[in-house]
Amino acid sequence: MMTDNDRFTDELPSNCRSQMDAMEHAVRAEDFHVAGLSDETCRKVQELEGRLSQDLGRRISLVAYEDSRR
Repeated sequence: MMTDNDRFTDELPSNCRSQMDAMEHAVRAEDFHVAGLSDETCRKVQELEGRLSQDLGRRISLVAYEDSRR
């Protein structure tokens, strides 16, 4: 079953995918996991992604991780 995240990942250029994979590996090695954000916080992140994308003229995506040891 393909998730929305899988579809998004498939749309990334190969250099972004490899960087994302390397970052995910490093984050997992440091005992971090994707942060559980409230709907309001997700909305703020999406707004910032939109502003950054517009300012830079590129599609920008932000990812939030949190330390799972806390």
